[in-house]
Parts: sequence; C-alpha cells; structure tokens
Amino acid sequence: MSEVEVERLMGSDRVRTLGFLNDDLLPRAVRRMNRDALPARLAVFDSDPLPSNQRNLTDVRTRVGNLLEWELGIAISAELAPFTAERLRLAYVVSNRFPDFEFRTSEGLRGVRIEVKAVDLVAEEKAANFDTLIKDIRTGQDYVVVMVWRFHRPERAAFRHPFVENVIALDAEHLAKMRDTYWLNTPPKSAEDARQGFDLRYPVNCSGNAFNKEEGNAGKLMRLFDPAFASLLPSEVRGCATLGHYSRLRELVLQGGFRVIAQRIGVAYRGLLETETLTGTAAHYVYCRSGQRLVVMADAEKPARKAALAAAVGYRNVCAILVLNEKFQWTAYRDDGVRLGEARKPEEAEELIRYL
Repeated sequence: MSEVEVERLMGSDRVRTLGFLNDDLLPRAVRRMNRDALPARLAVFDSDPLPSNQRNLTDVRTRVGNLLEWELGIAISAELAPFTAERLRLAYVVSNRFPDFEFRTSEGLRGVRIEVKAVDLVAEEKAANFDTLIKDIRTGQDYVVVMVWRFHRPERAAFRHPFVENVIALDAEHLAKMRDTYWLNTPPKSAEDARQGFDLRYPVNCSGNAFNKEEGNAGKLMRLFDPAFASLLPSEVRGCATLGHYSRLRELVLQGGFRVIAQRIGVAYRGLLETETLTGTAAHYVYCRSGQRLVVMADAEKPARKAALAAAVGYRNVCAILVLNEKFQWTAYRDDGVRLGEARKPEEAEELIRYL
C-alpha cells in the first residue's frame, strides 16, 4: 500500500491520483483536523464575539481560510504512511502564487502539487477564486482542493470552531479548461468589435471596442462553470471526473448553506421542524408554531420560483413563505403570493420572522 501511495503522490496517473485524494488521503486528513486540530487551535470562545459587519467578517473568513490551509498541510503530512514519509515531503511553495503545496523527494523531484481553497457555507459571496492560467498548470500533477466549512459548537462547549463538512479534489487543468470554456462563451452584452481573451499574464475583458484587465470574476469558484456549456468542452474534460466533482461541490455548498440559514430562521421563529427537503428545485423547510407554518425555501433557479411557491401554498395555515437565493438574499410572501418584504441579509429575515 505504501508503494502505491508514493506512486499516486508522484502523479504518475491522474485518474488514480484524483481517486486516491478524494477517496482516501483527504478524508483521513480532514477527520484528523476536525477531531484534534480545529477544536484545540481555532476555538472562538463566547467571550470573543465575531464581528457582524460584512467587511470585518470577510477578514475573519480570509483568516480562517488561511489557517485551514495550514492545518490541512499538517494533517496530510501526519496521515502519510511511514514508508511514504521517508521518500516524500509535503512542502510549502513560497515563491509562487500557485500552488500552495507540493510533494517533493529528498532529491528535489516534484510530485503532486495542491492549491487549497476554503469556502464558508454561509458566506453571501463565496470569495474563493481560481484564476491560474493553463500555461502555469502541470498536466496530471496539479490539483485544486476545496474545503467546505462552517462554525460548529461542540455539545456543552463554551466555544465554536471551524468544522470542515466536505473536501473535494479537482484536476486543476480540467477545471481551468471548464472555466475558460464558460468565460469565453459568455461575453458581455456590451461587446462590439472587441473580444474576450487571454494574454500571457491574465484574462482580458472587453466593453464596446475597448479592452481592460479582467476584474477577478472569471475564476470565482462557485460560478466558474455552467453545465449548459458541457457540450463545448474538450472531449477529455467532458469525460473526466472533475466535471462531476465540480457539480457535486456546488450542490454541497448551496444545500449546506441553505440548511444552516434555514435552521437559524427556524430558531428565530421558535417553531418545530415539520418537513426538511434538500433535493430538487423545491428544497424547503417547514416550521410550525401554534398551528401556523413558516415555509423557508431555496430559489437557486429563478424560473422555478412560481412552481416552488405553488407547492408551498399546499401547506395549511401558512403565515409566510421565505425564499432565499444563492447569496441568501430573501423575499417573503404570504400564502396568496402577496410580497411581505425583502432584503439582502438573512439576519434581517430573522428580525422579520420574530414579528410573525
């Protein structure tokens, strides 16, 4: 097994390496992090409240993301078999923007390289960005590892700590081709004779007949690709595991974030959970209090809103239907479809619910 581990981490077979990362090494490393490192070193006690304003909260998420990357490197090293550890080291890459880690032999030979991204389940805007150009990616050796995390409070504890709910590895070259295919085929409506493209350093955007450096949106991880463009991908990417892994990643993040926010709203409503559905376009929670029901539903696809609302009205004694989009901006309706209010922050929904 140890010789196989060395072979996988040297990147000799990208399909088997990706399977080894997703099915073996990364789950073991994350279990170690959640069990030992994160409660001990990243605890946030009740006497140290986190900021509530968006700018400072973004700084906290950035800090937590950096610490999770550090802890993942430590955990991976600890999970390597002794035979592997004698031949390979997980080293930090200090001279480049990409990647974060690389496996190296004592002779200096490079193996698998890893770029780590951390995504907070309840962030309105998932800031993780993958903008590395294909020319800077090594075929079959470079991987993007995404950790999906949230704050977790252990039972009877006076603190919370980051908890990694899921971890997924993606082939960096395939992911970059997905990103570029989608971006190049979705030009701005303002484009005239100009065209989007890439120079040797970064993507180039266009507006009318003018060009400018792309503002950093092309690589936003959670909107990097749309499955509707799969037919435009190169054949080796259409048949790769990363396409499916990316779809699963988006589903995990969106469903997980909706679950956490819906549960918070249920606490504010002080109702008992009657129904929990996290699949399909009508994902929703139903809370009941004194015979009145609050329906909280996801609205990831706007065309599905009317159908989802119609399904929700099927519940009796509905006092409000709260619809959350991917950024957790919300709109509240009565059961007859009359709009009660809307806002950008889920915390404002909690305030509205308290008065129902």
